[in-house]
Amino acid sequence: MEKIKAFPLSYSIKNPDVDDDYGFNITVEYRGSNSWAVMKGNHHCISKTLRTRYERHSSNRTDYFKKIYRFPLDEAIEIGIRAQNKLDRERKELEKRWKEQQDKQ
Repeated sequence: MEKIKAFPLSYSIKNPDVDDDYGFNITVEYRGSNSWAVMKGNHHCISKTLRTRYERHSSNRTDYFKKIYRFPLDEAIEIGIRAQNKLDRERKELEKRWKEQQDKQ
């Protein structure tokens, strides 16, 4: 189901059925020293529990933040796939609700 594309310093975990790269797709991005971030959009990191948090400028990131939102590559890709699957379920639910609202009108 997932399609992973390799880039020099990032991986895109993309649902081929969705054109919206920002809202419904996940990337895994290099952050240095075997440290990777799982990102939703441009500024939101994803944790192991799939919690998202705004990623501040590098000078404002604490060691605690890095502990929660930085991973080795293999783990980051696994988290990214789980996050993409969750987003796909949410997208389908939103589409269903939208259709129900349109049918009522």
